[in-house]
Amino acid sequence: MIMRFSCMAVLMALAVTQVWAASATVSCSATTISVSEQSQSSRQDTIPPFAPTGLRAYVEGPNAVRLQWNAAEDNIGIGEYVIYRNGQEISRVISTEESPSCLDNRATPGKICIYRVEAVDFAGLKSRKSMPVVVSTPSPATGYITMLKPVSADGELRSVDNKEMSIAGKKYKHGIGTHADSEISYYLGGVYSGFSSLMGVDDEAKPDGSVVFKIIGDGQVLFESDVVKAGEEARSVSIDVSGVEVLTLVVTDAGDGTEGDYADWAMARLDVAKDLARYTLACPGHPITVDGKLADWEGVQPFCSLSDDDLSAAGWAAWNRSSIYVAAKVEDDIGQFPQSQRMTEWDGLRVRLSVPPGYNPDGGRTQLDVIVTLAGGRSRAFLLAEDGSIEGELEESCVAVAVGPETVYELEIPARALGWTRLPDVDLGFEVMILDNDGLGLENIYRIFPGTLEDGAGEMNQTGALMLW
Repeated sequence: MIMRFSCMAVLMALAVTQVWAASATVSCSATTISVSEQSQSSRQDTIPPFAPTGLRAYVEGPNAVRLQWNAAEDNIGIGEYVIYRNGQEISRVISTEESPSCLDNRATPGKICIYRVEAVDFAGLKSRKSMPVVVSTPSPATGYITMLKPVSADGELRSVDNKEMSIAGKKYKHGIGTHADSEISYYLGGVYSGFSSLMGVDDEAKPDGSVVFKIIGDGQVLFESDVVKAGEEARSVSIDVSGVEVLTLVVTDAGDGTEGDYADWAMARLDVAKDLARYTLACPGHPITVDGKLADWEGVQPFCSLSDDDLSAAGWAAWNRSSIYVAAKVEDDIGQFPQSQRMTEWDGLRVRLSVPPGYNPDGGRTQLDVIVTLAGGRSRAFLLAEDGSIEGELEESCVAVAVGPETVYELEIPARALGWTRLPDVDLGFEVMILDNDGLGLENIYRIFPGTLEDGAGEMNQTGALMLW
């Protein structure tokens, strides 16, 4: 079980399929196969396939997680794979590749995602689900819409990463270049409050280029422009997208054909909802010693607490300009056991920090994901890569774990661990979890925010900002 404090206070493919299921669309690499050779044998098949192994997850954006796994084994052959996110089926993949893959581009920003894969053979027999892989998508933040991966894109798209846009002679470094007719859809997950953009016909267009811009949210037209012609100054739009799950940007011709209709969504941005939770971090005015005793936390109010049938906990956070400190005290009905040999079965504390898109003056890390646990009989703080694997660890002096009737976790995250000279004066994404698998592995997820406790089948974390004022 995972108890989550959240005060944000984080191939060659012959055919590509897109599957709509459980309100999620994913793009998966898939090789079309013939089942004619298997049909006779599959009728008598009673042996289910082995479970897929080696499931990996790579976060590719706030709404995008790429999955890859090792092909399952079966006495006849694998007909398809079923992909699950947080217990819900999101896709089915047909593939004969040794390492099938799938892009989930409808993951909600700022959420914990638990993925598993199931193999189905030609007789319809299902394997056991794979071991889970757990990732946290980046927290939603104000930034250019290109930080998200499109759910779908119909029409010609032009890369503007290395090329400036130009509308009526004015240059723009960010945006989406396209050609009528086009539709580009992004999964917002209801966590953004506003969309704004400049719109115009690119100067590359012929003099008679003319287009109409349209913005659609969940099938409803939110905005439609008049005819925009080549040489005209950029038009601006700013609309409310609160609660919108899928945002679609549409460009059509103006009824005179599409020749020369190069259109730009320049400086297209998304804003985070203004009512997100914010937690102002305490600066205690005295040094904090990381020793597992909580002696230096006197006078610092817990930022979160929870009480459940089998676990209760409280969490603290503080800062100075060189470090962020996090502590938690956990009382567990069967005890905390942060000594497991398998990372998917650890008990412990998990902390994730992230900075807003585009902010990185020191050229350091833009996010940090840490698990605090016991390993080899000593306190350890492991740094996790985007796919959830271990990529390093913090110094031993930065972590302390004291196991007892009440297990205490303490962690110091130095600014230098992120490659920063000091902590920035910006809102930070901030997530804290208590890992408690009760010997079952990371099957169930719980989210805790002041006054609420929700099962992993529902909303799993509240997003917001951590302010270091």
